This record gives sequence, C-alpha cells and structure tokens, in this order.
Amino acid sequence: MTPRILSAVVTLCAFAATPLARAADAAPTSAQGTAVAPAAGTPTPKDPARAKVLFDEAVELARGGKFPEACQKLEESQRLHDGLGTAFHLAGCWQKIGRTASAYALFATVATRADEASQAERAALARERMQALGPKLSRLRIDLTEPAPQTQVYRDDVLVPESDWGKPIPVDRGSHELRVTAEGKKPWKNQVDVNEPSMTIAVAVPALASEPSKVAAVVPVAKPKAKAKPEPKPEPAAEPPSSGSGARTRAVVLGGVGAAALAFGIFESAQYADKNKEAESICPSGVNCTEQEIAAHQAAVDDAKQARTWAFIGVGVGGAAVAVATYLFFSAPHGSPPSDQKRSARLFNVEPVFDGRGKFGAALSGRF
Repeated sequence: MTPRILSAVVTLCAFAATPLARAADAAPTSAQGTAVAPAAGTPTPKDPARAKVLFDEAVELARGGKFPEACQKLEESQRLHDGLGTAFHLAGCWQKIGRTASAYALFATVATRADEASQAERAALARERMQALGPKLSRLRIDLTEPAPQTQVYRDDVLVPESDWGKPIPVDRGSHELRVTAEGKKPWKNQVDVNEPSMTIAVAVPALASEPSKVAAVVPVAKPKAKAKPEPKPEPAAEPPSSGSGARTRAVVLGGVGAAALAFGIFESAQYADKNKEAESICPSGVNCTEQEIAAHQAAVDDAKQARTWAFIGVGVGGAAVAVATYLFFSAPHGSPPSDQKRSARLFNVEPVFDGRGKFGAALSGRF
C-alpha cells in the first residue's frame, strides 16, 4: 500500500466518525484544498479562520439532525474559503436535503478541480458519487409547440438556453416556476412541482397568444384661426394738474391735532408742577410726618410723575405733528384752477371777537 492510499484510508475513517460526514456520504478528503476563485459574481473577501468556525458549527448542526441549517453554514464557509473539502461536503449535504441536481453539479465541479490539483483519489470519489446519484435525479423537460421569434424561456427566473429546450434537465426537488416570453406575444407561466426522485416531467408550452394590436386614434387637427387685429386702445385722459388744496387740508387737520397734543402736554406740565408743590407742602422734610401725611405725600409724588410723563408725550407728539403739518402746508403746490382758488379762499375766515368784559380778540374758522 502506497503512502498516498494509506493517507486516504485514514482520512476516510476520521470523517466517517462525524454525523456530517455520514449525512453527506463523505469520503477521504485532505485538510488542504486548492483555493479557486468563486463562481462569477461580486468577489467576496477571504476569511479562512471564519470559514473554519462555520464548518465546525455545521458539524454540530448535522449531529443534531439539522441538515438545512448545516447546509447554510457550509455555503457561507465555502463563500469565505473555497476549499475542495468543504465543496465536497456541501454537495453531500445538498443531496441529503433533496437538492440532488445541485449536488450532482457540485460533485462534477469537485472532480474537475481535483484533477487539476492532482488529487486523483478525491476526483475518483467525486465521480463515484455522481454516478451513484445520477439514477436518482429528477428531470424537467420543456417542450415548445410553436416557438415564436425571439422566444425566451425562464426556469425560476434563470434563462434556459435554447440548446436545453426539449431535453430532460436535472432539477432539484420542489416547486419550479416556468415562464416563456416573446416579442408581441402574451407571456405564459406555469408552476411545476417535482416531489419524487428518478422522475421526468415534460411540460408542453402552447403557442403564445398575440398581444392585441394598438391602433393610435386619429385626432383631426383644427386649422388655426386668423388672429384678429387688436383694436387701438384709447389714450388715457390727461390728469388735471393738482391744485394742492387736498395736501393743505390734510396739513391743517394734522396741525390741529398737533396743537391739541401741545395743549394737553402744557396742561399736564402744569399738573406736574402743582402736584410737585402739593407733595412738598404735605411733608417737606420727610421727618416727624404722620402715616396719613406720608401716604398723601407719596400719592402726590406719583401723580406728579404721571403728569410729567403725559406732558413729555403731549409736547413731543404735538411738536412733531405741528412740524410735519407746517412742512406739508407750505410744500403743497399752489397752482390751482380758478374754481379751486375760489373754493380755497373760503376755507378759512378770520373775524373779530369781543367778549363781555370789553376784551378784543380774533377767531379763526374754516370748513373742510
């Protein structure tokens, strides 16, 4: 017995001792596998240490009879580290859960890679597993009655090449969706259940029905109407020159308000002075005063402060109003039509006034 054969026998005994190896019908594999790039797709990072942990977890799940979970762990381990040993056991795990077609294809891949890596024992064992699994495969044949131009056939959203039409192709057990499309045809769908091993199911695809033709509606186009010439717009009438009487009227009104505010401010100033003197007369020094005197003194002081505040407001507002009114009155235009001049002449009247005590004065009157 050569050393290589002896090593294979020892390895076989070691894997046969674990439920995972028995579940996968495993055989001698070495701990060293040739790293090969994964299948076409996005490259995944290599993590051999994590792959080893996942492989060990798969062994524990298999010991508990949880083969679907064990297969998931092996798939992830294979993704992180593409080892021949892991691939071989993953194929066996798939076989255990009924994914016979996937297991058959993976055994074929392992055999090819083992030949490339000069691992003759592993290649031979993978081919033996393939041959044993071949009669148990379930197959699906898709027959197209009248394939239309540009027909495409999909099995589980995977495009089936035209070379596989009409041929029994191995498939995993379970439910499979078939879909056929063609340009200008209605799509066809069907659901096929593959539940038994060593069975071949033939599916006849009928001629696809044509899509209803789309006829575009003809909409008559109305001829554009001739644009009517726009009528000439009448020229706006010239506005009469402003006489300025309105501005002067507003100035007089504002001046009257300002004068009233000034008068109020002067009155409050006088109140302030009176209340201040009253407070000083009640308790001048603040010493030896009764409570009533102190209270009266404080009340007079508060009244004086309030009067002073109103005096400031009245004088300030009144002064500003008088100043603005004076500006508006003298800045208003003086040119006015004869009728406006006559009317403005009658706005104000000055008349002499005599009171009963013989005093003479003047009274200013007007209308607005």
